[in-house]
Amino acid sequence: MATNGLYQQPVPPLLPGEVDQERKLLLPYLDRRVTVTGLFYKFDAWTDRDNAREYATMALNDVEVDGKLVCGHIWLHHADEFLGSKIQRGERVRFTALVRLYERKLKDGERSSIGKKTVCSFTLHRPDNIELVDRRLALRPAEARPLAAPPTPPAPAAPSTPALPAMPPAAPPAVPQTPALPATPPLVPAPASPPVDTPLVLVGAVKALAKRCGGLAELRKLIELLEE
Repeated sequence: MATNGLYQQPVPPLLPGEVDQERKLLLPYLDRRVTVTGLFYKFDAWTDRDNAREYATMALNDVEVDGKLVCGHIWLHHADEFLGSKIQRGERVRFTALVRLYERKLKDGERSSIGKKTVCSFTLHRPDNIELVDRRLALRPAEARPLAAPPTPPAPAAPSTPALPAMPPAAPPAVPQTPALPATPPLVPAPASPPVDTPLVLVGAVKALAKRCGGLAELRKLIELLEE
C-alpha cells in the first residue's frame, strides 16, 4: 500500500467499487498481517474456487485489530486449526491474519451510489500465532516468543538387582545322641545248692526226723515198716 509522503499515512488502494461501511476501518490494513482479537461465534465451511478444496471458516464478533475495534463481525478463512480446540461461543481468541478484499452482494435495503450490485468488503486469512485468551492457551506459539527449553529427560534408572531370597536361619549343630543303655535285667537268685551229704549233716537230719516222729524208737518202727 502506498503512503502519503507528508503525513506518512496509508493511502487506500484503488478499489473496484464502494467500500463496505460495516468494515471500512479495515481498509488501511488491506493485504497486511495484523493482530486480531475477537469472540468466537460459529464454524462453517468454504470451497476454494481455484482448487475446489473445502476448508473451515470461523465467524468472529467484536473484532479488534491491534487493540482497536474495527467491526462488529467478520469471517476468518482457513480456520481448521481451531476445530480441535473445543472452543465455545463467546470465547475470546487472538491470532495474526492477513486482511483480504472480496466483493459481496448488496443486502436487502443497501444501495450503491455507483449503481453496482456489490461492495468491497474484507475477510481474514491464514491465521497464525493462535491463542485462546480466556484459557491462556496457545494453539500455535508466536515466532517472536522465546521458546521454553525442553525439559531435561530424567536419567534412566539404574537396573535394580533383584533381591535374593532370605536365607533360613542356620540350624544349631546337632548334638550326637548317646544311645540309651539297655535296661539292666532284674537279678534272679541263683538256685540253692543241694546240701552236701556229710556225716554231720546226716546226723542232724536223722535227729530232726526222729523228733518229728516222736522219738528215735518211733523212727525205728517207721523204718521197719518201710523195709517190709
